[in-house]
Amino acid sequence: METATSIVEGLTIYFWIGLGVSALFLLVGIDRIDPGSRSSYIFRPLLIPGIIVLWPLVLLRWMVLEFSDGPSPTQRTHRRSHGRVWLVFSVLVPAVLVGAMLIRQQGPMEAPAVLLEAPPAAAEGSEP
Repeated sequence: METATSIVEGLTIYFWIGLGVSALFLLVGIDRIDPGSRSSYIFRPLLIPGIIVLWPLVLLRWMVLEFSDGPSPTQRTHRRSHGRVWLVFSVLVPAVLVGAMLIRQQGPMEAPAVLLEAPPAAAEGSEP
């Protein structure tokens, strides 16, 4: 029971730190590291759950981007790999859909129709 209590307390502390980081990041940091998010306040509440869960990564990336001049080598690598992934997906998704259409089952057209009937009525005097 003591272990469960300490886990819950740790998660509670993690949640409150994440909530504070999300408030600080959404009020101050997001405008500074992402110019596309300036004056777009409606989507920011949607980011709160993700920032609460990933607050150590958010802080790390915020500090790296805050103290660097341009896009970091990591960002350039991510952009290149995202381009490759989109290229693979643009080929893979249609291929999977076409393959699924080719191997799908044809359905009940091969089997003759079967007439469904109600079960025979129970004999009188007997209970179901």
